[in-house]
Amino acid sequence: MAAALAGALVYVGAPVRVRFELSRGSLEHLAQTVSDGTPPEAGRWIGLYPVKYLVASRGAVGFMIEDAGFFGSYGFAWSSNGEPDIDAPGSYRHFDGRWYVWSDD
Repeated sequence: MAAALAGALVYVGAPVRVRFELSRGSLEHLAQTVSDGTPPEAGRWIGLYPVKYLVASRGAVGFMIEDAGFFGSYGFAWSSNGEPDIDAPGSYRHFDGRWYVWSDD
């Protein structure tokens, strides 16, 4: 029974959601700071995520996560104006509020 519950939680994305929620404050603080004009810094931990690089443009900030994908890279993007418009390749899927999952296809 415990294995089935664990499998179901993984399937619905519970580990991603929990890790994100535990990191949300740090991610939002940095996104707002960078959006306000502070140059982004890469190669550091933000909350529970090791950030490979950050990209900021037009009211949006993208955080690419170190070693987050097997066949591609993944991260999060924060946008103050709907879907992110970042000068970097990739696609976006709405995650929560102003947050999107960013994949660099």
